[in-house]
Parts: sequence; C-alpha cells; structure tokens
Amino acid sequence: MNAPSAQGGSSIEDAGPAWWVWALAGLVVCLLAVSADSVWIDEALTAQEAAHETVGGMWQMVLHDKGSDLQMPLYIFYMWGWVKLFGTGEWALRAANIPWFVAAIAIFASAFTGPRRWAMGIVALACPFAWYYLNEARPYAIQLSAGLVVFAALCRLSQGGTFTDRQERAWVLAFFAGMICLCGSSLLGMIWAGAALLGAGILIPWKRMMELMRAHRYACVFSIGLLAATGVYYLWTLKIGARATGGKTDAWNLAFVGYELLGFGGLGPGRLEMRVNALAAFLPYVAELALYGGMVVFLCLLGIGQLYRGPSRRNALCLSAVISLPMLVLLGAGYILHFRVLERHFAPLLPVLVFVLGLGLVAAWSGRHWVSRILACGFVVLGLVSCLEVRFSVRHKKDDYRDAAAAANDALKKGQIVWWNAGLHGAAYYHVPLGSNPDTGNHAVWLLNPNPGTLSSLPPPEIIIASKPDMFDDQGVLAEYVRKSPYVNFANFPAFRLWHRKADTAERRSGTQMGNLIE
Repeated sequence: MNAPSAQGGSSIEDAGPAWWVWALAGLVVCLLAVSADSVWIDEALTAQEAAHETVGGMWQMVLHDKGSDLQMPLYIFYMWGWVKLFGTGEWALRAANIPWFVAAIAIFASAFTGPRRWAMGIVALACPFAWYYLNEARPYAIQLSAGLVVFAALCRLSQGGTFTDRQERAWVLAFFAGMICLCGSSLLGMIWAGAALLGAGILIPWKRMMELMRAHRYACVFSIGLLAATGVYYLWTLKIGARATGGKTDAWNLAFVGYELLGFGGLGPGRLEMRVNALAAFLPYVAELALYGGMVVFLCLLGIGQLYRGPSRRNALCLSAVISLPMLVLLGAGYILHFRVLERHFAPLLPVLVFVLGLGLVAAWSGRHWVSRILACGFVVLGLVSCLEVRFSVRHKKDDYRDAAAAANDALKKGQIVWWNAGLHGAAYYHVPLGSNPDTGNHAVWLLNPNPGTLSSLPPPEIIIASKPDMFDDQGVLAEYVRKSPYVNFANFPAFRLWHRKADTAERRSGTQMGNLIE
C-alpha cells in the first residue's frame, strides 16, 4: 500500500511523545465538536434505552422495538454503562464518543512516520464527517474510530522490517480489538469487517500471516470465536424481524455519501434544508463547494497516483476491488430491501479516504511548484472551516426537540390543547406528557401520520407542533388541516414549525409572547 516504512519506530510504544500529541489533539477536537444542543430523534431513543435502571429493562425495550438498535449490541450496552456514570444530559450522551476517538487518533497517527504521520493525523482531525458524528449519540463515531484502528494495524502489520515482540503483539491486538468493536457496533459493521479480513489477506503475505497466527494463537482463537458469536447473534436478530427504518436508495443517496465523506458537508446547506429544497438548496454555496471540490480532486489524484505507482500497484488494485464489495452489498441491499442507505453507513470507509488524501497532501507539499503547496494549505484551511461550520452554524443544527418541548409544556401549563406531531422519544426525553385523548388529562395529543377522520374527531387545539412531515404527516393531512383552519405560524425551530389558533386579542398576545422563541 506504499504505507509507512518500519524505521524510526512507528508503533504506539516507541513513538516517543508524538502519540501523546495526537491524543491531546484528538481531545481538543472532541471538546470543540461535542455540543450540548438539543437531542434529535435517534439520540432521544438512545437516551431512553440507556436510562433504564437495569440492563434487563433496557434489553426488554430494545427487544420489543425490534429496530436497528437491537443490531448494535456493543453500543447499547456501552451507553447503558456510560449513562450510569455520567448521566443522560445532552453533552454527556455525546461525550461517550470521546474516549474512542482520542484512542483511535493516537493509534492511527502512530502507524506512520515522517511527513505521512503529520498528513494522516491532520486530515483525520480536520474531517467534517468525523466532527458531525462526534456530536451525535449514536454508534457511528465508534465505527469510524474502530475503522481507523483496523486500518492502522493493517498498514503496520503489512510492512517488512523488524518488530519487537511487544510491538508486534500491540498491533495484532489493535487489529482484533478494532475488528471486535467494528462488528459489535452494528450489523453493517460486519460487512466492513469482512472487507478488512480480505484486505489483510491481500496485504500480508501468507507466510507472514501464518507466523502471526501461531505467535498470537490465543488472541486469534478468542477474537475469531467472538466474531463468530456476533455473527450468530445478528442472524438471530434478522430471524425475529429486527431491521432499520425503510426508505428509498437512489443515485441521490450515493452522491450524498461521497459529499459527506469527503468533507463538503459544512460548506454547503444544512441537511434539513436539503430535505426540503433538494438540489436548489445548494445554489447559494456553489462557489465555496466548487473551490473545495477542486482541491479534493487534486489531492485525490495525487494520492491515487502514489498508490498505483511502483510495486504496490497490484495490492492497490486488489484493495480497490475489496473496498468496492461492501459498498455494492450496501447499495444492493438498500435497493432490493427498500432500505435507505445513508452516509453514516459508510463510516468505516473514512480511513481509506483519509489515507488517500493524506498521501496526496504529502505529495502536494513536497512538490516543487508553489501552486501545489497553496492547494495543500487551502484544503486544510477549508476542511477546518467546514468542521467549524458543521459544529457552530445554525443551518447545520439538528432537530430542536428542546425548544419545541418547552413551547408544548408552556401551553399545557396554561390549560391549552396541544397537538404533538413529532417523535415520541424526543417528547419523553424533554418530559412532554403525550396521550391520544385530550379529555383524559393534561397532556399533548400525539399524532403520527394522522388521517382526516382522526383530526375531525378531536377538539381543535390552541397549539400545533409539527416536525418533518415526510416522517410524521406522510399524507399531508395535518398540513391541509392547518391550511384550511384559522392557524398562524408563530415560531420555527430546526425541523419544527409551530402554529397557534387565531382567537381574541388576549390569545394573540399570548401567542406573540411565545413567538419570542422564534429562531
């Protein structure tokens, strides 16, 4: 793979103070990336599962739902333990990603020497995709971290040169630990782990492979047994009907995967805007996206040129085919099984892109022409800008259940009828009482994809709180009700619209006061 040479001490043990530098840099990135913003739908589900007092209670909830979380065994148990130590606050939930990323960055950078170590570390740290998922209480930051560790171990073990027994053991254990975490994080992680095993067969000569397996047979047997048990577990989950939410996979999904993985996300429109306006949402951001895209293409071409040059060309071609396999499996499954393939499902692929861009960065910086150095610096600068935009820009905020819940609870305290057309778990996290009948207590009426008969049987609400109509009002019934009835939009939060019913002056004044919540 034209990866690092063995000289100069490239394992985590003999890297001197350098691995501490990368660990510290990773921690700084995590502290910048992780926020205390409102949880969104999936994060609220994570919090509700992990908040159970007992493991059995959590397991019963996950088993009852039969959703994708049942196929994330390592993550749900890890989060249950984390919550018992640090609580279910927004920042605390997302901070569960920090130990994984800090360790992964230290290990990943330590697999390389010289300029490559700096290039790989910088590209990984200034990665908008990583920043986005570090700030989400879901398993994708763990998958990304496990992928970095597996890739680093493969790079290191595939090289010639001299290893001490301690160094060799450390990298073998890192490989198996990364594989176990990758497989345990989700069912889709198994697919990427399979590709990693094929990659190991290509990169590591057979004789060398046998030597490693004999020298570390206990670790091999334990890890292979655990991976096999994980595979059996996933087969069981499929048998009982566990699966992710359905959807549609098309060319738009594939384009968005590349868009996010390569770091464009922060420079373009927010995801909620894309959800509503599709391609038109990109028009105001064409200039910066084109500029960054040119730099990405330049570095990718340089990096690919480094990979396919010289004796490593055969390995690079074989690895390209291996990497394509899980991508084809995911896309095929998405199309045939009506499963919506998203960029987060490709999180374990990120280390490969980091490696290619890192090689390109080294080549550009070492080039003789000043233009290539400017492009290298520009890529890093725009990558950091994209990271900061992902973290701090209002347009990249996720579903604001916190403010929507505050508006609902405020109205309920005044004795008003509230319709809640949004996620059940988000309401539970922010203590919005929900029910189906407004006459049975002081709670909001939960509406999920209502039909006209449902709405006509309910007393008109004073407040309507709605989110993502494609998920919660898929027939447009509530939207039509609002359009034909005397309601006024008085506040908007990320992914939410709020209406109040027109009434007398006093009620309108009350609605105006609530309008102070407008973003």
